[in-house]
Amino acid sequence: MNQYSYKNLEIEIFNDSGFTPGPDNTHTYLAHYYAEGPESYCSSFHGVKIFGGETEMNSCLLYGSGGSAGIYSNSSLLDNNRLVICCGDSLFCLNLPSLELQWNIQADMVTCFEVFKYENDYLVYGELEISRINAEGKIQWSFSGADIFVSMDDEVSFTLQSDHIALVDFQGNKYQVDFDGKLIWDSINYPAH
Repeated sequence: MNQYSYKNLEIEIFNDSGFTPGPDNTHTYLAHYYAEGPESYCSSFHGVKIFGGETEMNSCLLYGSGGSAGIYSNSSLLDNNRLVICCGDSLFCLNLPSLELQWNIQADMVTCFEVFKYENDYLVYGELEISRINAEGKIQWSFSGADIFVSMDDEVSFTLQSDHIALVDFQGNKYQVDFDGKLIWDSINYPAH
């Protein structure tokens, strides 16, 4: 679960993977927002609840498509009066405290793992793509490698450096990408000697 304080309110974002349409659910929600794509296929369910003290003030459920995703420390962020959340293959932006959907966009073809604030935009670490999304929810650029950006040997697959993004894919290939989405270096074309 991710938790944030906003003014005098507390926000909780949690994985509600047991949610099914119908009355037999642990949680109920005032609003429901679907990722782009068919509503009949949802792989991730992320609940958002806002509390004033012990009282629930507002809530919504995000339905993500693509690969199933959980809640991780960097899978959401609070940006002034916005809550930005990775859910499945999509990135959702909600206004606070209304939880009104400002926008959502498919930011990866499979799964979005993490989102980071960079200047006035958002950098999304996805399974297949690294993307830069502007504050209006438009993709500025995306970058893909030779394989998925997941490492099987516990090597960190995504790291923000001061002047670039360092990536490692499933095959162990390494990449350096600038913040404009341009490849600076990779180990495929320039292997170490």
